[in-house]
Amino acid sequence: MIRPRTAKLYEQITPQIARDIVSRRLPPGATIPSEPQLVATFGVSKTVARETVQVLEAAGLVRVQHGRRTVVLDEQEWNILSPLIQEAYRTENLAGPLIGELYEVRLQLEPQAAHWAAERATPLEVQQIRDILEAMRQSLSAKHPFLTHDQEFHIAVVQAAANRVLRAVLRDLHEVLISSWVMTDLNLDDLHTVFAQHQRIADAIIASNGPDAERAMRDHLEWAVVKDRSATTVLAFPGTR
Repeated sequence: MIRPRTAKLYEQITPQIARDIVSRRLPPGATIPSEPQLVATFGVSKTVARETVQVLEAAGLVRVQHGRRTVVLDEQEWNILSPLIQEAYRTENLAGPLIGELYEVRLQLEPQAAHWAAERATPLEVQQIRDILEAMRQSLSAKHPFLTHDQEFHIAVVQAAANRVLRAVLRDLHEVLISSWVMTDLNLDDLHTVFAQHQRIADAIIASNGPDAERAMRDHLEWAVVKDRSATTVLAFPGTR
């Protein structure tokens, strides 16, 4: 029997401090609680307090200065795709503009990925795209399984594009955006629209038609950014048509 994973103690503390930083309750240049203060405030060991600071440092939120207090860094230093930071943005209801910016990046990269997939996909990769599309069709009445297959579809397209750098970048973007997409109010008609959009993308890839695959992916993403209620930034896409 597999036991459920129990959150480590530092995982219970770091989100609180991350939220304070993202919300500017702890602004750039401010110091975070020292290890003794973390021990006293949260009732944890020195080891847990140290791990907490290390996780914050790894996300680019703070700079550890040996012999001096640990200071909060400016947003430009943050690893903006870190799950810790993304969760802090969402919890503080600050994710909207960032989600919009992520869609801007996807619109630059993913249509090209679809174009390359149409030109480079192996027969096995094409079959995988077919299988995922069929799984989407079968789960049209259930939002969460459908969106899981939606994410799998986009990952499969990027995999078929045969560009390792692009795959690594878009993997992180998809992980961030799937959370906002799940929280969006999608009705059954919306799911059918999404399926039809993915059908167009798949058909173009299967037909090895790069321009059509690129256009279909762009149309889908432009629809999605308008529908995604987390993306509060209104985007304009000059020259995308």
